[in-house]
Amino acid sequence: MSESVLIHGVIRNVSYKTMLQSSLIHYPLTNFNINQARGYGVIDVSDNYRLGYSQWISPKRTRSYPFARLYNTYNLAKRVTIIPIMKDEGADGDQDFINFITLSWMNLANVYIIIAYYDDAIPQPKKTNKITKQRFDSNYIHAKLNEIINYQQTALHWNIMHFERDFEAIYKKALDRYKHIAQKTGVLLHPQEPQLKKLESYNHNGVFHLDTFKQISLGRSQSAAQREQHTTHALERLDDGEKALFSITNWLGGEYHLTADEVFFEGDTLIIQEAKNSKNLFPSLSDIQDGLFKLILLSNMQEVSINGKSVSFKPRLKITGNFRGKLHLPNSSESLQVFSQQNQLSKLRQQLLERLNDEAITNPPLSIVILGNNS
Repeated sequence: MSESVLIHGVIRNVSYKTMLQSSLIHYPLTNFNINQARGYGVIDVSDNYRLGYSQWISPKRTRSYPFARLYNTYNLAKRVTIIPIMKDEGADGDQDFINFITLSWMNLANVYIIIAYYDDAIPQPKKTNKITKQRFDSNYIHAKLNEIINYQQTALHWNIMHFERDFEAIYKKALDRYKHIAQKTGVLLHPQEPQLKKLESYNHNGVFHLDTFKQISLGRSQSAAQREQHTTHALERLDDGEKALFSITNWLGGEYHLTADEVFFEGDTLIIQEAKNSKNLFPSLSDIQDGLFKLILLSNMQEVSINGKSVSFKPRLKITGNFRGKLHLPNSSESLQVFSQQNQLSKLRQQLLERLNDEAITNPPLSIVILGNNS
């Protein structure tokens, strides 16, 4: 496939059930504090009302497995995720901002967003111009949780309203708090003038405009995806195929660009693969969950075309590790047992294998392939 290949997908509905989720800790709403809670869990609003929550430690999707956290709450009826509008790690650190593609992902997955800001931090030890242990404004998040609990429309409606109504105020509040953090810690942060100009670029007639934010953000993200298309990591094992740039649309109005780790044809079927690799037996559970959450969207595509021509396709998770042989899922219990014995898998690893098989059985057309690093 050439470097210029662009794959287009259409999603009309999303239906998926996770089988590999981790156990969830429950927190009562009355004293819920996001800074003291686990990265994902359940908020008990009442005896009959539970709200799944997750938090991002950066607005950038490639940091800290935010999709794994979302995966763990996906089966709950109502889900909220807390995303910092920006994160400044100091003049010698990274600076990240939320973008429109993240909004599109959450709209499609029916996840309510709380765009948030960091309220406090401390200097990073042994680093002159970096801060760490950034903390959200918990009172603000608690107030937004109550708004969402009482909100009667879909996540799509909430997210659009929240961005249109609150984006500019939260952005400015984040900058104000970073100014306070810099004064308190004595740490040099990134200059704020370019950040204010970024906010101004999203405005139309002096007011934040979601469509302007969309156009600017999508342009940057598409460029990033195109750069990623030519990037190969040593552990990604892209020998099966090559990376592809996706343009996906859906009836909700979401639009985003992303890449799959590997794309290649098996006969006339396009295989769209997320790859997770480890030098040990299995990749981490969070790594696997991250790949599966991305495949929720790919598994729900109704149409796929390349250069305007419709093609049949199959989404697949590839797991490589220190195994013998190869196993395709879904498969029979007998095949799982043979593979487990061949690789002397522990009870815990056998259970992981069975749950992966259940995930593939429950969510066609998803498939999973497990193979050794030297296979």
